[in-house]
Amino acid sequence: MESYVSGVKAAQGSAEQVFKVLSDMNNIQRIKSKIESKVQDLQTTTDTCSFSVSPFGSASVKITSREPNNTIVYESVNSPMAFKMWAQIKEVNPTQSAIRLTLKVDLNFMLKSMIGGMLEQGIDKVADAIAKLPYSQIK
Repeated sequence: MESYVSGVKAAQGSAEQVFKVLSDMNNIQRIKSKIESKVQDLQTTTDTCSFSVSPFGSASVKITSREPNNTIVYESVNSPMAFKMWAQIKEVNPTQSAIRLTLKVDLNFMLKSMIGGMLEQGIDKVADAIAKLPYSQIK
């Protein structure tokens, strides 16, 4: 499996607030308007998220592990590529946390050469977007 790691991003919220938002997939519905142009057929539960992305097709992601206020592990369920992603949260102070994402994806040599660079940039963009969420406003 190939690994892609984001930079450490600053989020405006305590580790508890960040964890609470990121550990419930239903919260993706709150930012649906920001991702609608890229993601279609979005369906969520507390633990799962299903969607389709053109031209890649449909995918489902499930939260498989939660360590309160610290780590959340997401895994692909039905996806064109098997992957696992960790969201690591570390409280800096009561109103700010640091977030880092790690993506491990099963790619053959050809896919790695075709999309490896996009995944490298993509994981950092996802981390940027997650860090910018208004955690103190999401209940």
